[in-house]
Amino acid sequence: MPEVSGFDIQAALAREHVRLPVVVITGHDTADNRARALRLGARSYLCKPVDGDALLAAIDDAIAPIKQGDS
Repeated sequence: MPEVSGFDIQAALAREHVRLPVVVITGHDTADNRARALRLGARSYLCKPVDGDALLAAIDDAIAPIKQGDS
């Protein structure tokens, strides 16, 4: 995303109190990036290359409260 970062999007969602499940997928893994993404509300944090099963599991975990009506 040339104009904004994923962190910018996450911060904007949090500022606006938008409850949207976020799964971060990154090629720039650091302990700081992981902590920041999770602090900003990411439900999962995955590193590239992403295993398909791990991605599906992360999505399922992220939307589980929505499927249960507990958003």
